[in-house]
Amino acid sequence: MQAGLDGIRFRRTIEAKNPRPLPDSVAAALTLFESSEAAAEWMGADLHSAFGRFKRAEIQSLEHLEESEICRRYAEVY
Repeated sequence: MQAGLDGIRFRRTIEAKNPRPLPDSVAAALTLFESSEAAAEWMGADLHSAFGRFKRAEIQSLEHLEESEICRRYAEVY
């Protein structure tokens, strides 16, 4: 939501030529999130940092599981 509001407030546009590709994994998306000054500003530095650490721990806890088990666990939680 904050990203959308930021785009409206600052009249940001999506680059039509040479757009950045979307991340191809949760870990890659998290790396982009962690390096985002805008996200840190929206959330506050402490929450931004804590969220990044939490998600890294989540990724690590799931990395040796089969995809079906990962899906099952997420279905239970969400």
